[in-house]
Amino acid sequence: MRPYNTSKIPAWHGFANSMLEAISDGRKPPLDPETEAQIAAEVAGLWAMTPAEASVSPEEAEAMAAANEDLLAADSNGNTLPDLPVDIPLTLMCARVAQAIGSSRSVSDLTRPGAVTVLQIADSADLPMLSDVVRNGMISKRIRVSQTLQRALREKAVHCISLFRGESVDTSPKAAIARIEDALALRPALIVLLSDPMLLPKHLREVLPEPIRLPSLTQEAVLFALSKSHSRTGRVDRKKILALLPEGQILAQLSKVQLFRAFREPTTLRVAQDLSKGTVITATDRLLELEGSGALYTVARQIVADMTAFKNGTLPWSEVPH
Repeated sequence: MRPYNTSKIPAWHGFANSMLEAISDGRKPPLDPETEAQIAAEVAGLWAMTPAEASVSPEEAEAMAAANEDLLAADSNGNTLPDLPVDIPLTLMCARVAQAIGSSRSVSDLTRPGAVTVLQIADSADLPMLSDVVRNGMISKRIRVSQTLQRALREKAVHCISLFRGESVDTSPKAAIARIEDALALRPALIVLLSDPMLLPKHLREVLPEPIRLPSLTQEAVLFALSKSHSRTGRVDRKKILALLPEGQILAQLSKVQLFRAFREPTTLRVAQDLSKGTVITATDRLLELEGSGALYTVARQIVADMTAFKNGTLPWSEVPH
């Protein structure tokens, strides 16, 4: 019977879990340090063994392990998959937001009157889901969240504005920029969601804070998602899964099709194995197929290098030439 190591589980797992539950249940529990600490403890697990390990013989446990099954994820009957399917994109988004924000204590700072925050995500197609997580999962039910400007408010509120290129006038960058400018003159906290800082005109980039960038897909985000999608106990065998998962840089560059196809596998370890098979074609690879070595070619390679560093979080946007 093997003890479950809770020391390696990041604290943000509890925060991600609380956001996911708030959205899935259609209600928003108050996010406070005490509630989050309780959720984090439940997510980490307080038992010395899993039901499966407690009920099977050492020989049966060895056979399950040899069959690439995750004992930590199995109940007393050896079942691992939950009764109801899990929304994988939403679960991964909650994990990424939790990694970027950290905890409910940070949310309190972001939602205080006068606070201004910019959240950036790499793929503009993910902005609607990011908005859903921020509005319905991250911010406490005690705070009113509005996408339209409210000048006379009798309660604590947050203005949340998404900046993206939509088909209608209301979702055009020009309309969103006008709302951001007007919101800066009002007292409620302002949260701006965007995919590309260059959508902001220079005069706004100069006054808005440096964006908080949501990390790309990480091994920890995958582990969190697997604890929801492929576990009856809320726990997974971290050591075995990490041994199979590709490095973070490779995970971050896998296509959504590759990612979601892998999560269709029946067990945590098979998901990890499938993710490790993913092939990555980067912009740099395609650039190397070009002929020539002139000045434009050199500039193009530098642009790709800078944008890759920015995407990986090793170069702040302020240092990217533009």
